[in-house]
Amino acid sequence: MRSSSRRFSFHSVAAGATRLAVNLDLSSARITLVGELDRQTAHRLLDAARALAATDHSQWVIDARQLQFCDASGLRAIGGTYRIALRRGVTVTMLGASGWLRRALATIKLDRHVLHDVEHPSADTDLTVESMAATYPLARVYSL
Repeated sequence: MRSSSRRFSFHSVAAGATRLAVNLDLSSARITLVGELDRQTAHRLLDAARALAATDHSQWVIDARQLQFCDASGLRAIGGTYRIALRRGVTVTMLGASGWLRRALATIKLDRHVLHDVEHPSADTDLTVESMAATYPLARVYSL
């Protein structure tokens, strides 16, 4: 089977515009996210993870360099993808996560599981009350 026949694209369309494109390459176990990962599009990531679960790869890559937005449902889908991989003994690496996505992943303690690069340390290593208040201005931040 040629590698080009093992590539799939899933598109979620809302109001005539593509909100999220999920490109799945089964030969390299890579999921590329382009656009907005939210409540209406999160199932596309989970569909791609389920398709990868049928392969024998030991590592999956989520390429988030072109991801423009991710809400709580999108974070749940990333967590769900991680859980699907974990059940199969597969590691997941997220590439190109922006600062806001790194902070969101750190908030749910998923950063240390999917962000494996050394140039961007874990976002919770230098958290202070001041940095939390600056990052989340509407949240109440308490110091213990």
